[in-house]
Amino acid sequence: MDGSEIIIQKNKKTFETLNSHIFFKKFTLFEEDSKSAIRSFIDQRFSSPIFYSRFFLHVLDNTEIYEFFRFFSSFLDHSNAICIEYRTVLDQERQKVHAPHYRNYINPEKINLICREFGLYNDYYCEGVGYSKYKTEDAYVARHIIKLEA
Repeated sequence: MDGSEIIIQKNKKTFETLNSHIFFKKFTLFEEDSKSAIRSFIDQRFSSPIFYSRFFLHVLDNTEIYEFFRFFSSFLDHSNAICIEYRTVLDQERQKVHAPHYRNYINPEKINLICREFGLYNDYYCEGVGYSKYKTEDAYVARHIIKLEA
């Protein structure tokens, strides 16, 4: 899911021959029509979807992060998960390859607090460097596999 139709089309072209179970859909987190369309799309095709979000949360502000978890946690049962990776506060002063642009460097404890509010827990968690190298950059990231509490 992405807000950019250009990226959606590029990804469809790249992955069209690899796997018919990969779908790309335009999605805007704060538009009810978009959320309804995504909910319908997911409900019709997947019984236990796994949500994977890499380097997406840190482009959201804190209100948007909360809304992300409100929306995607509503799909969870005990057989699926939300998998996330994002830049943490410890990445803020590290060297970057690309010119400065908006990044919300997130304290992982903030994610844990939001998760607890929605009845979620970390089934897996790690943080550090070495997970996301790009050219000369080695971002300090956190990774979670988040599930619904029993």
